[in-house]
Formats: sequence, structure tokens, C-alpha cells
Amino acid sequence: MLYTIANTDWSPGHPLTPGPARPGLFRWRSQAEAASTGRPLLAVALRYDPIRGSVVPAGPVARMAAGPWAAPAIVVAGGEVKVLAEIPGALVRKIGQAELKAHPAKLNAVSRSHLAVPKSNGPRATDRPPPLLRIRFPAGGQSAA
Repeated sequence: MLYTIANTDWSPGHPLTPGPARPGLFRWRSQAEAASTGRPLLAVALRYDPIRGSVVPAGPVARMAAGPWAAPAIVVAGGEVKVLAEIPGALVRKIGQAELKAHPAKLNAVSRSHLAVPKSNGPRATDRPPPLLRIRFPAGGQSAA
């Protein structure tokens, strides 16, 4: 399974078309999330074959959905897999909106350098770390202002 970011004009069921502005396919979901800039994340049922320099459907279900499909591909300097042909829509699945994961203790929404910061003796053994805060961006962009 490889991961990528949806273009603004892509919708489920449509193929992914190659292009110079099209982001490549990432081997790890976290890599795609880091580069997503608020656009939807996509899972692509492909496997890169470095010996043949191509991508093929990954798994029996994907092979049945796409038929005898394969496409030439290269690995670019950033480690992304660039597919040089259109990827069938049957192999692409939207896996969710991009989200920014941040620890609530590290959020500094407003600079408050004029306030004194109380000193702490450190965390107590009974203290649990606060849960991670998930910020979801709207599909149109990052700011919700």
C-alpha cells in the first residue's frame, strides 16, 4: 500500500493522473500526512517493483479490481514513487482528511512573553500526560478563521 495526497479537483472513483505538480506516492502514511497541507489523504493499492521499474496492484483484491494493469514508475530524490501513467480509480481509496497532531502542552497560539511563567517542580508520579489534540482542517484550506 502506498499513500498520496488528493489534488483539489479529484473525487472518489476517478483515476489519479500524473503530472509535474502531482505529489508522488509515499511508502508511509506519516510521510503523506506531513506533506498534505490539509488536503485529503489517499491510500493506493500499489506495490513498487524496483527490478522492473513499475508499479503493480498490491494483493488479490486489487488485481481483480484493476485487471492486468501495470505502469512505469521511478523513485525520485525525496524517496517518493512517481507513477508515469494514470492510476485506475478502483485502486484509490480516500482514507481521511489530513490532521495536525499536537500536544496541548506545546500549543502557543498567542505569544505571551509579557507574562511570568510559574516554575514547576516537574510532573508528579500521579500526573498523566494530557491526550493528543487533533486539529482537522477544512477541505478548502488550512485556516478556519
